[in-house]
Amino acid sequence: MCAPSGRTSRYAQLFENIFRDVEQFYRVRGFKVHAPEVPLVAVVFGSQQEFAAYCATDHVTPSASLMGYYSLSTNRVALFDDASLVSAVDGANTQSRRYANASSSLLSSVPQDQTLTSRERISIAATAAVSGDTANTIIHETTHQVGYNIGIHSRLGGTPIWFVEGLATVLEPSGMREKTGRQLRKGRINQERSRWFETRHRPGRSMGSLAKLVAADEYFFQQTLNSYSEAWAFTFFLLENSSRRRHLVTYLQVLRGRDPLLQYTSQERLADF
Repeated sequence: MCAPSGRTSRYAQLFENIFRDVEQFYRVRGFKVHAPEVPLVAVVFGSQQEFAAYCATDHVTPSASLMGYYSLSTNRVALFDDASLVSAVDGANTQSRRYANASSSLLSSVPQDQTLTSRERISIAATAAVSGDTANTIIHETTHQVGYNIGIHSRLGGTPIWFVEGLATVLEPSGMREKTGRQLRKGRINQERSRWFETRHRPGRSMGSLAKLVAADEYFFQQTLNSYSEAWAFTFFLLENSSRRRHLVTYLQVLRGRDPLLQYTSQERLADF
């Protein structure tokens, strides 16, 4: 964990909690996972200017909207602290203030009562100790990093983008990463992706859009926000049913069995799917 002085432990706590939750999410659902072969590194810069300079050296194009990213080449998560830290959280008795100060989606569905375990309280406190946008970025990009280091995806390539981003967006809400993963449905829904799908994408969605998403990554880049919402909706649909989930695990095994150095044609992608 590399972060501004005095903030490292807060970020480290959040990264560690997310790692454990994501690893558990895959393991209990039948995905084959293994321990990371190398330490997982995250770099949090103190300003957007420092972050942009790092992006340039990492061959990533910085933009005003880019909060952070996971790099396949370096295997690192890089982001910046976009705002001053909100008030530090001190003990379970300040839960109501935490919810008011932290806008992270990780907090939005956690019950505001005194029944939280010590680990859950630590997770809430760590999240509330960083700004909401930064926490959301950490959750999404760490999910990518974990998936690529515990055997879900191959860093050499081959996993369709819709599946990589679908899993990451499914895991953004805290309800999906809790021990049972079967909390109230509302707490497991990615509200941002759901709203976009229902109000912006679905009304004009054409037949065959799912096949395009599966067949080629190019479609994801052409219709980015629509593709994110569809990837979330479809992955959530597949994971919610035990039979479909078993097929999804099998599909992942097929993807991992491919030679990542060989071209993966649209016809092959559809056939594998």
